Amino acid sequence: MPTHAYTADAHIAQMKILRALLLSAGATFSELAKASALTSDHANFHIKKLIAAGFVEHVPKSYGKYRFTRNGKEYANRMDTEEIEIEKQPKLSEVILLKSKDGKKLMQ
Repeated sequence: MPTHAYTADAHIAQMKILRALLLSAGATFSELAKASALTSDHANFHIKKLIAAGFVEHVPKSYGKYRFTRNGKEYANRMDTEEIEIEKQPKLSEVILLKSKDGKKLMQ
C-alpha cells in the first residue's frame, strides 16, 4: 500500500502512461515509453513513480509488461483521455423526493 497520496497534478508523462494503460489491457515498457514521449531512462523513472504510488504493477511472469492495479484503475477512470487530466469529482449530491396526497412517491 502506498504511503503517500497521489494527486491530480501528476506529471504529464505519468498521465500519458496512465492513458496508454487505460486504453489497453496492458502494455510493454517500450509501449509506455513511446506513449510518454520520453527516453527510456525518463520513462523508467515515471513508471517506477506510478508503481510506488500503487497504480501500476509489473505483470508476473512477463517480460516488461505492465498493468493497472485496482487503485490505478479507479484513479484512471476519472481521466479525461483527450485532455490527459483527472476530472474533478462531485462531492455533493441532491435527492428530490416528491410525495403526493395519496401517498405515492417520486424520487430523483
